[in-house]
Amino acid sequence: MVHHAEHDRAEALRKMAALHTDDVHPDSAERRSYIDKISDLERDQLKLMATQTLAQVSAKFFLEVIVCIAFFVGSIAQWLGH
Repeated sequence: MVHHAEHDRAEALRKMAALHTDDVHPDSAERRSYIDKISDLERDQLKLMATQTLAQVSAKFFLEVIVCIAFFVGSIAQWLGH
């Protein structure tokens, strides 16, 4: 998802750059549309990055919980075995 958002943002930036190099400049409404699109894509990219970070932190937390539970179960099994 993040890669897709980055690609869309890069594409919008390329289009914006192309508008600046064209002999015929589009009207300000068209420029405003591209600027708005870039802003929307940047906002979406930030949301996706935050979601990805949260997912990574959650995955790490749950892995640590699983390791703790496995250690606890192993300790109980060892204690019962003696």
